[in-house]
Amino acid sequence: MKKRIYWAAALMLLAIGCNKNSEELSGIPIRLSVSLEGETKATHLNTDNINEIDFIIRDQLNSSYSHSNTRFTPKGNVWEPESQMLWYSHQTVADILCLSPCLSDRGVWITNDTSSPLFTWEIESVQTADSYASDLLMSAQANSSPNIMINSGALGICFHHAMSLLTINVELGTEFNLPSIPTSSPIESVTVGGLKLKGDYYSVVKGGVIWDGVKLVPQAGSEGDIQTYAKSWTPATVTEDHCTAVYECIILPQEGSGLELKVRTANKEFSFTPTISAGFAFEAGKSYVIKLKAGKNYASLNSVTVFDWNTGAYISYKETD
Repeated sequence: MKKRIYWAAALMLLAIGCNKNSEELSGIPIRLSVSLEGETKATHLNTDNINEIDFIIRDQLNSSYSHSNTRFTPKGNVWEPESQMLWYSHQTVADILCLSPCLSDRGVWITNDTSSPLFTWEIESVQTADSYASDLLMSAQANSSPNIMINSGALGICFHHAMSLLTINVELGTEFNLPSIPTSSPIESVTVGGLKLKGDYYSVVKGGVIWDGVKLVPQAGSEGDIQTYAKSWTPATVTEDHCTAVYECIILPQEGSGLELKVRTANKEFSFTPTISAGFAFEAGKSYVIKLKAGKNYASLNSVTVFDWNTGAYISYKETD
């Protein structure tokens, strides 16, 4: 009888100890450690221009620890929320979506509803070199257990580019070098048209149960012009050489058949629809370099080169008709 009492007491103590350990694992503040795969706007190799992050979490073990998009800002080497957020425990399993820049709308939750968009993203119609408002960075962690990352003090977030980068390299004819080589670009503007500016992001759900990130669906009817920004100007060294002007913009990933280019000089505006290839599409995380030749009375498209925007790796090259 005494042995049974001793065993019962031991089991009670063990249970109390387990509960205590469980309590010690809960209530841990959520903090982030942020990195970027590749470049931002093709010039910056770090996270210096990321000033805020939207953090969305769906805790699969305790919905009370799920949160709609909450703004995080840097505090030293880690990122902290605008109001305290806690992990349920080290052993929790969660779906996580991080975005930068932050969404203008609050109250965006991760759901398994695939019929309604989680959020909408819109590209700026007039872009500047100093603005990062169109350059959506994204990190999705589906069915993730942050156990190891919590122990190290912060959850690791690695962003990648969700948009496409378009660079337009304009080689000017030698006629622009007469009577003298220009010291600044004679091109007044380069406009990209025929592409959609808005897109909706929907949940991707495997087997109707497991959330697996998000996918972009460009909005029909959202086509518009994008005013590019001047990236560089390289004058010719001799009159027989060519000056080069480079322009850049961020575009929404989509089918590229509607692409239109407009190059305006002081003499004339040239507008044309490039013939690249059937089924050509601009893809997320890729950088596209279009080479044009422009004279005072003509403009033509020479080639399209594709790179991985995140790593800079060469992907493909195609001369155009």
